[in-house]
Amino acid sequence: MEKTLKLITILLFIICGSAYAAGEVQVGYPSGQTLYFIIRENDGDVFYPTSDTFEVWGGGAGRAMADYDIALTDKSGGIYVGTFDPDIAAGTYQVQALLRIGGAPADTDPAIGTVAIEWSGSAEIVLESPANYKADVSALATAAALATHDGKLDTIDGIVDSILADTDELQTNQGNFATATGFATAAALATHDAKLDTVDDYVDTEIAAIKARTDNLPGDPADASDISASFAALNDTSAPEFVTALMGDTGITAGGSYTFEDFIKSLGAYSLGTWRDKDGSPGTIELLDWEDDTTVIIEMTSGSSTPYKETTKQ
Repeated sequence: MEKTLKLITILLFIICGSAYAAGEVQVGYPSGQTLYFIIRENDGDVFYPTSDTFEVWGGGAGRAMADYDIALTDKSGGIYVGTFDPDIAAGTYQVQALLRIGGAPADTDPAIGTVAIEWSGSAEIVLESPANYKADVSALATAAALATHDGKLDTIDGIVDSILADTDELQTNQGNFATATGFATAAALATHDAKLDTVDDYVDTEIAAIKARTDNLPGDPADASDISASFAALNDTSAPEFVTALMGDTGITAGGSYTFEDFIKSLGAYSLGTWRDKDGSPGTIELLDWEDDTTVIIEMTSGSSTPYKETTKQ
């Protein structure tokens, strides 16, 4: 009876396994049990959900079934449903369903079925669809196109026949070549060769110059539309918006915690503001806002050894 039940479960698992959609795993098994599944690569490595990675069983850290199990929910009527992890990359995987015997998944729990799945990275690739095996013949030549090509081949064949006839005639009349006129002499050909060498050297020089310039071009120059869009965006930025963005920029220090506005205020206090001793702190000087002469912008201390001066933004 137990063997019969397992056989029925495997058959149902294989049938339901092809119904994966949106990452769903479906297993046929009598309701009222606690089932779960694990995912393996074809080399046997098992999926570890905590880190979304595949590893050898145990992972070198003593992990067991309870670290790899993925729950199956009893939907009644002999169907259990679980979710195939969407973070798994595309490929072929083995989905193995198991029956939990004790209070938690254990390495000794019996497997009730295994099915292979072709995973696209977001859903199963259902190979059983006839459309997946249908050849695309839309690009094959039609009878009319072949007839056109036949006509062109016939034309070429006629031209080749004419050339062959001409060459036969040349072979027959080659004794008359000694008295032929109008052909280039060896001296004339030598002159042409010299001119061709000059042109070749010139072309080589010019091509080298062109290459020297093109080698300095960026590997992926910006598209003209991108440049136009950047200028358009700049034109759409008002002066107040530009100033606000500039004042808020934090890229002027290594730590990135001070804005350009902080720098301007500090520079103004240092150059134009009032300097005064800080009450209760001998050796500490306060640099005041150069407009209201009240707000402390910087506190500065000096010493006889390094660091000789330290400043603190207020």
